[in-house]
Amino acid sequence: MDVSQNELISLPEELGTLEDLQQLDATNNRLRVLPPVLAELPALKKLMLAHNQLTQLPELGAFNLPPLVQLVASHNALTAVPPSFAGLIYLVELDLSHNRLGTLPSGLGGMRALKTLMLAKNELIELPADLVQSPPPLVSLDASENRLRRLRLSVPSLRTLLLANNRLESLELQGCAGLQELSAPFNIFGVLPSGMPYLAQLATVDLSSNKLTEVEQLSACASLTRLDLSCNELREVPPLLGNLSLNKLALSGNPLRTMPSAVLNGPTPKLLAHLRGKILQPPPAPPPSRPTHSVSASAPFQTETNSRPAPPASALDGLYSHVIKDGTELKVDGLKLTALPSDGYPETLHTILAASNQLRALPDGLSGLIPGLRCLDVSKNALSLLPFDLGSCPELQAVRVAHNQLRDLGFVGVVLSSLTELNADRNVLGEVPAALWLCPRLRTVSLCANKLTAASLHMPGGGAAAPLEYLDLGENRLGALPPLALFPRLREVHVQQNGIRELPVEHLMPLQKLQTLDISCNDVTMLPAELALLPVLQNLTIVGNAIRSIPQNVQQRGATAVLDLLKKRLPG
Repeated sequence: MDVSQNELISLPEELGTLEDLQQLDATNNRLRVLPPVLAELPALKKLMLAHNQLTQLPELGAFNLPPLVQLVASHNALTAVPPSFAGLIYLVELDLSHNRLGTLPSGLGGMRALKTLMLAKNELIELPADLVQSPPPLVSLDASENRLRRLRLSVPSLRTLLLANNRLESLELQGCAGLQELSAPFNIFGVLPSGMPYLAQLATVDLSSNKLTEVEQLSACASLTRLDLSCNELREVPPLLGNLSLNKLALSGNPLRTMPSAVLNGPTPKLLAHLRGKILQPPPAPPPSRPTHSVSASAPFQTETNSRPAPPASALDGLYSHVIKDGTELKVDGLKLTALPSDGYPETLHTILAASNQLRALPDGLSGLIPGLRCLDVSKNALSLLPFDLGSCPELQAVRVAHNQLRDLGFVGVVLSSLTELNADRNVLGEVPAALWLCPRLRTVSLCANKLTAASLHMPGGGAAAPLEYLDLGENRLGALPPLALFPRLREVHVQQNGIRELPVEHLMPLQKLQTLDISCNDVTMLPAELALLPVLQNLTIVGNAIRSIPQNVQQRGATAVLDLLKKRLPG
């Protein structure tokens, strides 16, 4: 019987006389209550009640004859489910989505035929223990848009799990060996759900818009074909992901500084090839002897003109990374050094590579020790201060100090005439010297994940600014888009996760060379149509905003579709 779309406010008691009725469709009415006679229909197998105004359901579990197989009660105002539902042992599909349920009754694990359970858009803070630990043979579970924080599932038959828009910080999946699809975007995961490497059939994963910092375990998910990790906090991507047979890999909206934007925003095959190219091969065995250009952190450098007998091969193995190549480069990455030598540097030295150590300070008088310094890389140390005289090195071109504890960039007290690159990501910088933006050769600035506001950038009000081509100010506290028009040569701009609400046209229109703009995970609600006038803009990342001016289906088709729509909205 079909009585749908009739604006009914009640169902007649005469329904109780229809002993052969197997299906009742009462969707899209105005029903507030259901008659008790529904419990007296001995053959009823399908009951469709969606899009009404129901606040409660009758005790349908009291049926004595063939019970329901399908019950759809979505889009109502239900606040509770009768405990007797546990007696619906033949129910295959239960749809309670789009209601106001705060809890579910215990005993649902006894519904031994249930394969599809839809609970999306309710107010659930947990699922009953018997449903997730001694479950029915569920194949599909949709608990999206609830208030779940932690979930531990042990459902071997489960194939599809949808958990988007919850508050999940932990998810255990060890008991879900048959899982094929996991969709859990817009949660607060800091680590991957546990058990994922053991899900041999897992093919589709969406963990976008979380707080993931590493995803190494996904490399073991050999069946993956679609993987969305956009808008997380990933700073690097495991190269072994390149070995997976992925049709889609989404990484936009992450602070991936080492990956070229053309690769990051390009087609998946190109991205996978890039990752495979970074897989390290085991190094060859070292030769039996080597020139003694080695250095010690506690002693002056030894050079060929001031040499010692070579140490035994076993000791020499640990000194290979100290070698000064032709007296120009010192490479001491990852050696757990707590200090650099305070003298003995060759006059020809111009490059220091000392990342991933435990340095707390650099030698005093650095500009006198290494007057020809061009490149300094002390990323991933414990530095809280840089020598002020670093800015006195006349040939200084690149400064890389990411992943430290720096509170300021005092060495840029004056305009540095040779500086071309500054990377100070992931420090605790509260402001930027105004002189930085006036360096005449500066092309790359990356200040991601600090504590900067738009005002504390101290960008000049006008005049000759640096010829910037790359600017990353993501994950700060800007609150507003900085005056990017000062830098008309910009090709790539990242301002994700900054609480930005508007995109002033006057800041963007002068950027006629802009190719990549990342405004993901902000508070932008409208995109100006003038963006479509930027002639070479091709990578526009807007996920994680509540942009009401662009339909979701257009946003999902990517930057080209968005820009095409904006172009149609241009006046004239």
